[in-house]
Amino acid sequence: MRDFYKMLETIQNNPDKKFSLATIFRVQGSSYRKAGAKMLIGEDGQHIGTISAGCLEGDLFYHALASMKQKETKIVTYDLMAEDDLGWGQGAGCNGIIDVFVEPFYWADCPSLYEKIMEAMRQGEEVVSVKRLGDNIYPQTLYYSMEFELLGAIGDGDIADGAFVDKVKQLAGVRNKKEIPTFSHEGKAYIVETHLPKDLLYVFGAGPDAEPLVKFASSLDFHITVIDPRSARCNRDFFEAADVLVVEHPKIFLRNYKMPHNSYCIVMTHHFQRDKEIMEQLKDRPLKYLGFLGPRSRTERLCAPDPLPERIHSPIGIEIFAEGAEEISISILSELIKIRNSHYLMKQKA
Repeated sequence: MRDFYKMLETIQNNPDKKFSLATIFRVQGSSYRKAGAKMLIGEDGQHIGTISAGCLEGDLFYHALASMKQKETKIVTYDLMAEDDLGWGQGAGCNGIIDVFVEPFYWADCPSLYEKIMEAMRQGEEVVSVKRLGDNIYPQTLYYSMEFELLGAIGDGDIADGAFVDKVKQLAGVRNKKEIPTFSHEGKAYIVETHLPKDLLYVFGAGPDAEPLVKFASSLDFHITVIDPRSARCNRDFFEAADVLVVEHPKIFLRNYKMPHNSYCIVMTHHFQRDKEIMEQLKDRPLKYLGFLGPRSRTERLCAPDPLPERIHSPIGIEIFAEGAEEISISILSELIKIRNSHYLMKQKA
């Protein structure tokens, strides 16, 4: 799940506020959200994410407050199978039972560890968390890199024996819509989650048509960098949602910067020579996505005299007969989401 980074950002921006993190860890039957869905709940009622269509959040708030007050974890079970309004289904008839793990989640617990986790995720790295599962126990969480280096621990989570780590390795990266992977060690139960990073999106070109693209992409867990030499366009007035603004010619930027493997690049400078220089520097790089705005014939000329590689997307976007910058942005982002989700599905099958 990618919402973990967003929740870390929230507690970082509110370091003196108490929060609880609620995670669906088991689903029996059907439910609105699947295992791994999260909701961050603040002591003032602020929340990010959902675990249902709205019928459970009110009750969950009181469990979250209790978790904060007692500094203990809680397991809350909701039976959504009732088709009348006497049960938690509120007449929805979801035909499922969900178990929710609620834990205190404060920035002040370990700011240096959380900063380390966020930096790893900004660099495109996945992070594995291992949490002790139980009701009314003090929180215990260990965080590992995907190389299974221990990044740090919350609570008395200093477990380092080989058998424990071997079990974590077996379950890291496993995704199941019905249950978060669980294992036992020395009589205690643990859940293992792999938290996906924000994918890196580079937008070459700060024209008006890039504005809705950046705005929409920011809500889809992309870390966005906009590159354009025009300071009059490449600024916060037009791209408030961008994470990074680079006022520089793309050729210079690409000469000095190596893009990480999880990068998505969209080229929309509307400048043929500039696009050609970008093509020369990016066509052989192992990126997740490289697409050029405009007709395929133009993109082929950018690559000439070499043939256009199959992995380069042109024209970009899913065909929805889009008109206008907003619809074109939705088309482009739909293609990025499809590729992103397909990547993780294939990784899971492997």
